Amino acid sequence: VLSSCYADSNPGETPLRVCLISGSNEYHSDISLANFKHFLESQYKVQCILIQARGKLNQFGEFSDLPGLDSISHADVILLFTRRVTVPDNQLAQIKRYLDSGKPLVAVRTASHGLQGWPEFDKTVLGGNYQGHFGLEFKQTASPVEILKDHPVLAGIPKIVSGSSLYKTFPLASDTELLMVSTTSQSSQPSAWTRV
Repeated sequence: VLSSCYADSNPGETPLRVCLISGSNEYHSDISLANFKHFLESQYKVQCILIQARGKLNQFGEFSDLPGLDSISHADVILLFTRRVTVPDNQLAQIKRYLDSGKPLVAVRTASHGLQGWPEFDKTVLGGNYQGHFGLEFKQTASPVEILKDHPVLAGIPKIVSGSSLYKTFPLASDTELLMVSTTSQSSQPSAWTRV
């Protein structure tokens, strides 16, 4: 998607401004998003800002502050990788203002339950239905929906086998487009989708 919209072959194109918000201490989002920032900036005409959660750990072992959120007002897109962060009301309001502006958001896995002060975020914004997860004893295989395998979001994405627990996300909101389904011997659940 990035390469089709912001290819290096168009030197006059304004760089895409990407804001990466890291707040999943359990899954080391600080490491993965720092690496992703480097990848994006080295491969595409992109300017990234990485906001990393800080502060006192809450009862879930996650942070309580997202310093630097003022920069999201200038972002073209946000990638959110948080898990149960408890941020102050003013920071939550900044995230809501960004979303109310109609700009895009990419939410990664634990972002379905990423903001403790906004438990309905998953349903009202993402169109998801997070209800916990299955046990780690079931390996999951995530596969693109066959009729959408040429969707730009799925470009170059094969089947993915993971030992991580499968999230209970069914059913999705009616205005979502299901892109990938994850299957174990116990269940099949939506694992990637879009919502306009």
